[in-house]
Amino acid sequence: MKKIILIVSLISLVTTNSFSQVKWGASVGINMSNVSMSEADWVTLSETKNRIGGIRFGISTEIPLSYSTTFNTGMIYSEKGHSIEVDYSNTGLGKLELKFKGHYLEIPLNISYKISNLISVNAGPFIGVFVGGTLDINDSDGEFLFTEEFDAELGLSLGTKFRITDVISANAGYQIGFGEDEVYDTNILFGITYFFNG
Repeated sequence: MKKIILIVSLISLVTTNSFSQVKWGASVGINMSNVSMSEADWVTLSETKNRIGGIRFGISTEIPLSYSTTFNTGMIYSEKGHSIEVDYSNTGLGKLELKFKGHYLEIPLNISYKISNLISVNAGPFIGVFVGGTLDINDSDGEFLFTEEFDAELGLSLGTKFRITDVISANAGYQIGFGEDEVYDTNILFGITYFFNG
């Protein structure tokens, strides 16, 4: 009986200590996103792709794996899209500008490595679930609002984090989303995270 009590006590102690080391926080930031596609998609046209801005915010979690590594995840609302200007001059139709902005729920799955007490680097996949968006065409009467079935995309992210205080950190990163038909979403992001239990 004493052995059982001791084992239960040890398990409770380890579980409590592990949970107490998990950090929870709120993140907010901006995106600068674009799209990359194969030349074959626009072989007969001249086009220019431009980055557009968007916001990102949500809950971030850091789970320690060792002294220098952590597993970073959470749930982030993220606005991403792109603006494409297509030149139809060779067909006599002039120019057409299309601006797409999508709304996503992202789940990052990153491993972070601490270089020093102030700086860490991270990398890993993310899952982005598309929940809706808008398409604005410059020669139309207005925006097209549309939604699709919940469509998840898989991507890769790389980034770095700078600890400002024990509870506040700043981060920057780069994302690439793997779409269909050789279309890739790219995104440069900046953000601030406040940890409630830092």
